[in-house]
Amino acid sequence: MDHKQLENYNRVRHGVGLFDFSSNSKIFISGNDSTVFLNKVISGEADNIMEGRIINTLFLRENGSILAIVWLLKDEERFIIITDSTKRTLLWKWLLKYSEGYDVKIEDNTDKLGILAIMGPRAMDTAMRIGGDDIIGLPYLGFEHNEISDCLICRIGHTGEYEYHFLMPKERCREFAEQILSHGQEYDIASCRNEIIDVLMLEMRSVNQNKDIPE
Repeated sequence: MDHKQLENYNRVRHGVGLFDFSSNSKIFISGNDSTVFLNKVISGEADNIMEGRIINTLFLRENGSILAIVWLLKDEERFIIITDSTKRTLLWKWLLKYSEGYDVKIEDNTDKLGILAIMGPRAMDTAMRIGGDDIIGLPYLGFEHNEISDCLICRIGHTGEYEYHFLMPKERCREFAEQILSHGQEYDIASCRNEIIDVLMLEMRSVNQNKDIPE
């Protein structure tokens, strides 16, 4: 690791770092058949996801190989898929192909929505300053529409640290990032390069679909 990477690594492992994951794919699925349709194309069971909860699941090809690893959120009237930007086109085509005959609406909101994330031992403290004290009750693999921050906050991640991801209109990201940095000053927060995520995942033996899974 170079000096900057080491600095980012230590910030996540010992304090809190800010990341911009706005390029991640964000696909919404709604409609009367959304649950039935998803049960057909994922390895998990969409009908077992409670509202406000998240599963980490797989999209599989016909031969059983992995197409994409995704976070699947169950909202009140829709499902939200979040995954790496590298899977955007592949997954979009896959969903359109297998949705024929189902009453579902599939929307690619990747270009409309941004994601900022904070992670590290002091991420919870920072998140509470942004979204209020109730954040302490947000479980891992849970999310909420937070009125104080006016965005969707979810707890997901593969790094072994506290992680809070903030989903919002992309035009808000710059201003919101400044707010995060301001709230986290006490914990020496700073923006980090996304490349350090690979190292953090490797330490936790988390599967990295861009590194560990062949096309």
